[in-house]
Amino acid sequence: MQKPFNVQHLITRTESLLSNRQQLRERFQIGIPLTKENNKNNRNDNAFLEKLYDLIEENLDNQNLDLNSFTKELYLNRTHFYQKVKALTNLTPFEVLKDYRLKKAAEFLVHKNVSVNEVYAMTGFKSRTHFSNFLKNVIILRLGSIGLK
Repeated sequence: MQKPFNVQHLITRTESLLSNRQQLRERFQIGIPLTKENNKNNRNDNAFLEKLYDLIEENLDNQNLDLNSFTKELYLNRTHFYQKVKALTNLTPFEVLKDYRLKKAAEFLVHKNVSVNEVYAMTGFKSRTHFSNFLKNVIILRLGSIGLK
């Protein structure tokens, strides 16, 4: 943008960026694909999130996964990685990983004929107890948020 700023242009651009971020958050929270827009920032953010989710998928069963390895794969420093993930998803990288693992675990339990013991190992949880407690806490939180507690 050139100086002096046109206030209306600045407001429009800011609203557009906020709208794009909100669409990305919604897409990756509920898993429904958005239509690709021609906005360069949106394409870059989309590519970043796609790469992040691909890395999580590749390391889904890794119980000793270090999120710092993602920073190397994505060519970002740790701080910038954290900030970018937080800005796009409204979650920390660790929360994104846990949420993804939990969604995959639910998918395995519902659509495949596998036991809980197999699911917690397939999704990278360290123990069945840890997996069960985490699953229980998430279910209670979600039921509480929709008023079914």
